[in-house]
Amino acid sequence: MFIEGNMKIVLSDVTIKELNKGPVKLMELINTIPESNIEFIEINNEIIELSKKYLVNKIVSEKFYDDAVHVASATIARVDAIVSWNFKHIVKLDKIRSYNFVNITNGYGLINIITPVELYYEGKN
Repeated sequence: MFIEGNMKIVLSDVTIKELNKGPVKLMELINTIPESNIEFIEINNEIIELSKKYLVNKIVSEKFYDDAVHVASATIARVDAIVSWNFKHIVKLDKIRSYNFVNITNGYGLINIITPVELYYEGKN
């Protein structure tokens, strides 16, 4: 979907760092996506401040700050959805509700958080 241009992938430094920890094949696949189908988010003060609000609200602890930055980046960039396998800190109903509570309370929109399986089936429609 991303290679063919049916969807655009949005990445940040934090996302790239996480992807580099995964299987080599994953980054090889990312590298096949044309640059025109990739948007890069620069981590800025607005993202850092929203990330800190997630910590203050105890959605994640300081140890998992990168997860907070990941969600804040996507929220501020107004992506259609975060796609993640992180079932502990991101793709978890209570976490999603908490992220969205903080987002709405601070004037941001809701963020959709899904698994790659859900994205796959979405692309089939």
